[in-house]
Formats: sequence, structure tokens, C-alpha cells
Amino acid sequence: MRPSQAGLAIILRARAYRESDKIVTFLTRDFGKLTGIAKGAKNSRRRFANCLDPLTAVRVYFRSKPAATLVFMESCDLLRPATIFAEPVKFAYGSYLIELTDQLTGEAHPVPEVYDLLDGALTALSDGIAAAAFLRAFELHLLHHAGYEPHLESCAACHRSLAERDRVFLDPLQGSLVCGICRGPDQSWVPVAGETVAMLERLKGTTLPDAQTVRLPTVLAAEAAQLLGRLLSLHVARPLKSVGLITNLAQPRS
Repeated sequence: MRPSQAGLAIILRARAYRESDKIVTFLTRDFGKLTGIAKGAKNSRRRFANCLDPLTAVRVYFRSKPAATLVFMESCDLLRPATIFAEPVKFAYGSYLIELTDQLTGEAHPVPEVYDLLDGALTALSDGIAAAAFLRAFELHLLHHAGYEPHLESCAACHRSLAERDRVFLDPLQGSLVCGICRGPDQSWVPVAGETVAMLERLKGTTLPDAQTVRLPTVLAAEAAQLLGRLLSLHVARPLKSVGLITNLAQPRS
């Protein structure tokens, strides 16, 4: 067993294990994404009190063994409770942030930029409002850090600017955008308004707090969510449960 280590972490998911233990996956700033076992976590009133719920920010103390798949979690210090996301919409948005980050990060690879992005996003969400542009900006920033940044400025075929196009087309298999001239005969290619693409390109350079102040027209917001959803689906292993939660909350109440 290696010496004890400590680091800032955000809890991504946790599940019960045996009678009193928990298996916890968390993203650390210095060690990347780790999964550990928290012995006696269900009965702990000191070592893990209120620290293992998803969305919680902690300082985690753990030990690891060479070649072991799980680390041994010794204790956690609570830094930001999950209860600040009690409002349904904020909980849904926060759940989406951690679920997407979980799927786009590998185990045990330090990704401080992704940790900082997620931590900053959760801080902005707790302090501000849940806005559609905020989610789109987060998705674009995360894709950039994960090495999957979408190319939105020019046609993937002829390289001409897409800025002035009324409509462009998405190749759903390659995740690339082309102009109408270069569009292939495949009817599965998805039409996207040029205005939507231009807005997403602007959000690439927008901070998350600033994105919270952007108000998107309903139609544009829906198309942007659909486009980013298609791009993300190329890189995630399974559908995100939190998408359904956000969709249900957005439905008008009768």
C-alpha cells in the first residue's frame, strides 16, 4: 500500500456495496478520475459525513496499491455540499455536467483543466441561473479539453466560411459540417441553421458565467441542443440519464 494521498475532488457517482460500504467514482484535480471503496461509509458520522453524494466537492484522502483497480478511501473533508443543488432544475443541470464529464474522461489520467472546468461550472450553477446557453458553452469547452472540439467555422469539404450561410448540413456519422454546395446525396445529413452554428462558435470563447446571461430564442436553443447532442453521441458510450430529467423539467405544466 502506497502512502496516503490527498486531493481536491468532485463526486461523480456512488453506489452501495455490501452492508456498510460504498463504491465511489470521483474526479480529482491532481490524479484524474478514480474509483474507490469507502469502508463503513453508510455508518460513518465523521470520515464521510455528507461527502459521498454526487455533485459534492471534497478534499479526499486515499491510499492506492500498484495495479489495483480501486483506491482505498480513508476520509473526506466537505468543501461544497450537494444540497446547494436542491432546486430541481439546478439538480438536473448539475447531474448532466457530472454525467457528461464522467463519460468523457478516462480513469487515472490527470486532467486538471477538466476538473477546473467542472468545478467552475458547478460554482457558476450554484451562484447563478440554469440557462440553455450555459449548458452549450460547457459542452463545447469540455469537448475542447477532451480533444473532440467541433469545427464550426468553415465547411469540412471546401473550407469556405460557414458564417454567412443560411443553412449548413451535419454529417451525423463524422460529426462534420458542410455547406449546401458540398452536401452529399445522403438524406441522413441534418440541416442546421447558419445562425445556430454561428451562435455556438461564439459560445466557444464565452466564459460559463457570461453564458448564463445569454438568452437564446426557443427554436435556436432547441436546434443547438440537438446539434451538440448529436456531436456528443459520437463520443459517449451510453445515453445520458440526466438528459431525460432536463427534458421533463422543460415540459410545460398543465
